[in-house]
Amino acid sequence: IIMATKRGVVKKTEFAAYNTKLRADGIIALNLKSDEDELIGVTLTSGNDDLLLISANGQAVRFDESTVRSMGRTASGVAGMKLRDGDEVISIDVARDDMELLLLTEQGFGKRSPVSDFPAKGRATMGVRAFGNIDGKGKLVSALAVREGQGVMLITSEGTITRQSVDQV
Repeated sequence: IIMATKRGVVKKTEFAAYNTKLRADGIIALNLKSDEDELIGVTLTSGNDDLLLISANGQAVRFDESTVRSMGRTASGVAGMKLRDGDEVISIDVARDDMELLLLTEQGFGKRSPVSDFPAKGRATMGVRAFGNIDGKGKLVSALAVREGQGVMLITSEGTITRQSVDQV
């Protein structure tokens, strides 16, 4: 499994490492390096996948998961994405070229882009621009790998729920 934090740290751990007796207070899965960091996502991988990290300011970095060595449960991880001041990672997903990346902003704007448009650049870089005009449309709040025909449910800050096909974006 691969874990990512909002400060751009990634950690790869063999799934079998979590096959242990569960204690009442749980088990440690990731040690965070600072109080300001938090886990933003976990994804299962095959061991030979490319990973895609997306930041709130619209940057995307794609890299081969083999560049992240497997670590024990209590390790803190390695740099996955370099971030500018005020930016944070919002999403991690496996990059499959037959899928599209759905990006949604805090002001309700959406964009779909083929995952194949994002070149593998390497770990610990800023990557490439995935979404521009953050000032006019708001920061990214969600990024999902989707296929045509799938649907998403969107919930506004006021609690309104909207169901929509990704084909409409």
